[in-house]
Amino acid sequence: MSESTSRHYEPLGVCNAGRCEHQYQDDVCDRGCDDTSGVCRRDPCEGMACNTPPSPCYYAQGVCRDGACQYLANNAGVCSDSNPCTQADHCVEGNCVGDPIVCSTPPDPLCVDSTTREVANPQGLCNPATGGCEYGLQRQFCEFGCLPAGCDGDPCLGVECNVPPAAQCFSQTGVCDLGVCTYELVAGPCDDGDPCTLSDACRIGNCVGQAMTCNSPPPPDCAAPDTRRVYDNAGSCTNGACQYPSTNISCNDSNACTGGDYCSAGVCHSGSAVNCDDGNPCTSDSCDPGAGCRHTPISGGSCVSPSGDCPTGTCSAGSCVPIPNVTCVASYQADLCNEVEVAGICTASGECVVTQTPPEFYCPWCYGICLQCYFIQLCIPF
Repeated sequence: MSESTSRHYEPLGVCNAGRCEHQYQDDVCDRGCDDTSGVCRRDPCEGMACNTPPSPCYYAQGVCRDGACQYLANNAGVCSDSNPCTQADHCVEGNCVGDPIVCSTPPDPLCVDSTTREVANPQGLCNPATGGCEYGLQRQFCEFGCLPAGCDGDPCLGVECNVPPAAQCFSQTGVCDLGVCTYELVAGPCDDGDPCTLSDACRIGNCVGQAMTCNSPPPPDCAAPDTRRVYDNAGSCTNGACQYPSTNISCNDSNACTGGDYCSAGVCHSGSAVNCDDGNPCTSDSCDPGAGCRHTPISGGSCVSPSGDCPTGTCSAGSCVPIPNVTCVASYQADLCNEVEVAGICTASGECVVTQTPPEFYCPWCYGICLQCYFIQLCIPF
């Protein structure tokens, strides 16, 4: 019997000549006969599913060969190499391979304090525990101050200290320290530019003067011919000169019997006496300082009447009344161009009534109205 044949005996045999004889059947073994068991070797892949690939980098379904599952590599598979320090993990011939994380983005420099600057190394290392980049740190001392972009340079570089805060009270040239110019104080007189201060002097870098005192007002004067101007005792300075508020007082002596009160050299004077003559001979004229002119009527006594033809009169209750029955002279219009005076007598109203027959003239050749002017005659016939 060959190695590729398996012989199977029937369990019940026949006794022949004292020996049991069993019938048998030879089976051809595709994979050979097992010398130990005498049976055909079984297919080692029998019952194997081959659906458990070793990693995501293999196709999920494999093939069994000689009892072992074989899987084809899947380079398009999605995988993770479980390494925090790699990125973009991908399959390469069944292996999960990641690109190492490159730590080349250090944090920005920062100022630990005013003079210490902390700078990270340009290249760092990945921490496998966290997957984060860690950079070594270097510290720099900044003499003139720290800035994140770099140490501040000497602030006095290129600085010229030649502009003192107050030219009169500081030295013209200063000293730079940390970018700030300092100037020495100067003592002595100065000019603060204010015309209303006196004794200007430098005091702690400032030009300070004493305020001008205005307490000597000018004497009173005349603001107008009839107005007295008086100045206040306290004034104020303007443009270096004292100015004093003033009050105008009208000159009035409160005496109604004077008029034209006036101001002279800052003093009010009474004017001349008021003329209380009212031109009426029948009043007694006087002046009361409080009330002014008074005109007291007079009765009795002669007076000149305002009537032109009968001027002789007598005062009565302040009026001049013409005396009646006194002869008078009246004017009479003798012709168109001439007047003649004729005798008359005064009435109580002061009218001169003609008592003399006035001269007449006639035109011997005129039958009508005769008008004459000097030697010229004019006849208006009826």
